[in-house]
Amino acid sequence: MKATRRKHVSWITAGLLILLVAVYWRLEIRNIRQQRLSNALFAAVENRDTSTVVSLLKQGVDPNPPTEAWDPRPFWQILYDGLLGINRSPPHGP
Repeated sequence: MKATRRKHVSWITAGLLILLVAVYWRLEIRNIRQQRLSNALFAAVENRDTSTVVSLLKQGVDPNPPTEAWDPRPFWQILYDGLLGINRSPPHGP
């Protein structure tokens, strides 16, 4: 009975870990894609390429992306604070 229980706990723990990593990667991939599209939009605007600007906007690029400062905290601390609902802003400037 104890071996079966340990096996179930191990599988549940592994499943939760895999789920956590999958969610993190999904969010990270979305952020990278949005950043690339935003950079392409800004380049198209600078080059006055109207057709590319319209095409990127139709793809869902945010014309006013949020400007977030880089957060030097480790990922586990950011995740932990997010789960607890703590909003610790990264330091702004020197």
